Amino acid sequence: MSKNGNSKERVTFKLYTPEAGKVSVAGSFNNWDIFSHPMKRNNNGKEDGGWQRAIYLEPGTLDEANKSGINVLRKNKNIA
Repeated sequence: MSKNGNSKERVTFKLYTPEAGKVSVAGSFNNWDIFSHPMKRNNNGKEDGGWQRAIYLEPGTLDEANKSGINVLRKNKNIA
Protein backbone atom coordinates (compact mmCIF):
# COMPACT_ATOMS: atom_id res chain seq x y z
CA MET A 1 0.00 0.00 0.00
CA SER A 2 1.31 3.45 -0.89
CA LYS A 3 1.65 6.53 1.30
CA ASN A 4 -1.61 7.97 -0.05
CA GLY A 5 -3.59 5.18 1.63
CA ASN A 6 -4.56 3.07 -1.35
CA SER A 7 -3.01 0.57 -3.72
CA LYS A 8 -2.04 3.15 -6.35
CA GLU A 9 1.60 4.00 -6.94
CA ARG A 10 2.97 7.47 -7.65
CA VAL A 11 4.65 7.77 -11.04
CA THR A 12 6.38 10.94 -12.20
CA PHE A 13 6.57 11.64 -15.91
CA LYS A 14 9.32 14.03 -17.06
CA LEU A 15 9.97 15.43 -20.50
CA TYR A 16 12.44 17.91 -21.95
CA THR A 17 10.81 19.83 -24.80
CA PRO A 18 11.67 23.54 -24.79
CA GLU A 19 9.57 24.30 -27.88
CA ALA A 20 6.33 23.02 -26.32
CA GLY A 21 3.55 25.34 -25.20
CA LYS A 22 1.44 22.63 -23.58
CA VAL A 23 2.21 19.03 -22.61
CA SER A 24 -0.14 16.30 -21.34
CA VAL A 25 0.07 12.66 -20.30
CA ALA A 26 -2.58 10.45 -21.89
CA GLY A 27 -3.19 6.73 -21.96
CA SER A 28 -5.66 3.96 -21.32
CA PHE A 29 -5.64 4.92 -17.61
CA ASN A 30 -7.48 8.20 -18.44
CA ASN A 31 -9.29 7.12 -21.63
CA TRP A 32 -6.78 9.09 -23.71
CA ASP A 33 -8.12 12.38 -22.36
CA ILE A 34 -5.42 14.93 -23.20
CA PHE A 35 -6.99 17.48 -20.85
CA SER A 36 -7.15 15.40 -17.66
CA HIS A 37 -3.41 15.22 -16.86
CA PRO A 38 -1.59 18.35 -18.10
CA MET A 39 2.08 18.57 -17.25
CA LYS A 40 3.61 21.64 -15.60
CA ARG A 41 6.78 23.45 -16.53
CA ASN A 42 9.64 23.00 -14.12
CA ASN A 43 9.71 26.18 -12.10
CA ASN A 44 13.29 27.02 -11.37
CA GLY A 45 13.10 30.72 -12.21
CA LYS A 46 13.59 30.24 -15.94
CA GLU A 47 12.03 28.30 -18.77
CA ASP A 48 14.49 25.44 -19.14
CA GLY A 49 12.25 23.27 -21.32
CA GLY A 50 11.52 20.72 -18.61
CA TRP A 51 7.99 19.50 -17.85
CA GLN A 52 6.71 17.04 -15.27
CA ARG A 53 3.57 15.50 -13.78
CA ALA A 54 3.10 13.00 -10.96
CA ILE A 55 0.13 10.64 -11.31
CA TYR A 56 -1.14 7.87 -9.03
CA LEU A 57 -1.63 4.70 -11.10
CA GLU A 58 -2.78 1.19 -10.32
CA PRO A 59 0.09 -1.32 -10.09
CA GLY A 60 0.73 -2.83 -13.53
CA THR A 61 -0.46 0.22 -15.47
CA LEU A 62 3.03 0.95 -16.74
CA ASP A 63 3.47 -2.69 -17.78
CA GLU A 64 0.27 -2.30 -19.80
CA ALA A 65 1.70 0.89 -21.32
CA ASN A 66 4.04 -1.19 -23.42
CA LYS A 67 0.95 -2.73 -25.03
CA SER A 68 -1.73 -0.03 -24.95
CA GLY A 69 0.55 2.98 -24.72
CA ILE A 70 0.96 5.91 -22.41
CA ASN A 71 2.02 8.92 -24.41
CA VAL A 72 3.24 12.35 -23.50
CA LEU A 73 1.62 14.76 -25.93
CA ARG A 74 2.92 18.24 -26.65
CA LYS A 75 1.65 21.32 -28.43
CA ASN A 76 4.25 23.68 -29.81
CA LYS A 77 4.06 27.34 -28.84
CA ASN A 78 3.59 28.42 -32.45
CA ILE A 79 0.57 26.17 -33.10
CA ALA A 80 -2.85 27.59 -32.26
